[in-house]
Amino acid sequence: MSITDIIEMHEIQWDNEGGLYRCKITVNQLFKVSIIAGVGAYSNPRTMLSDFSHYELYEVAFFDMNDNWLEVIPVDGDYSKVTYSRNEFTDVWSSVAPFEIKDAINALLEAWEG
Repeated sequence: MSITDIIEMHEIQWDNEGGLYRCKITVNQLFKVSIIAGVGAYSNPRTMLSDFSHYELYEVAFFDMNDNWLEVIPVDGDYSKVTYSRNEFTDVWSSVAPFEIKDAINALLEAWEG
């Protein structure tokens, strides 16, 4: 599954400034996932490519519907099982593959209690 397949399943907001692709998706009106790639992001590569889908790894962050940070933690390093809590500070995942992003979204949907 490509990053394009994942993001096209959700409502998408784009902000591509400063050598970065910034994609924020809204998942079932429950939470948001920011997926970033490009110069200065924790992506691979860390340069601006011609297409968002050409990156191997992405920087990811999670937010509630009020844009408050969520700390999402894979259980035993497994992205298909997560716990989460609200966090007042930045919580970013670095160098995440598309299949891990998909697994984390599905796991957060399963764990979601609001």
